[in-house]
Amino acid sequence: MAYRDEVYWIERDKIGIAKLDRSATSIANEFTGPDGSISVTVFAVLNDSDFGDTDSVTGKIGPTESPAIPEEFHQAIAYGVLDKLYSQNPTTIQVATYWNSRFNAAILEGKKYANTGRDGAAPKIKPAEY
Repeated sequence: MAYRDEVYWIERDKIGIAKLDRSATSIANEFTGPDGSISVTVFAVLNDSDFGDTDSVTGKIGPTESPAIPEEFHQAIAYGVLDKLYSQNPTTIQVATYWNSRFNAAILEGKKYANTGRDGAAPKIKPAEY
């Protein structure tokens, strides 16, 4: 079985990438940084910031800024807010049910979007030996 010279590790929400140096001047098991020509693709889940009242609050999404989710799902946030607002009043509970169903439908669409390639195909998992 052949082993690869490249290694990676995850520590404190950061990714480390290194390559085993097999040159004659290298000490055994010495690792160096990867070549500059290597491209790395990272598939990750991005958690967005909370919404804030003003644009000047650091680490918050202000009223004139957009969240990091794709634009076609921005309306889902409004559906969730309307569901919560209408469900607080017993006389508007039917309206809350409507907005809840729209919100849940948008969540399902978002999950379908996240679990498919941008060409509409299901994700492909390529096995690799370690």
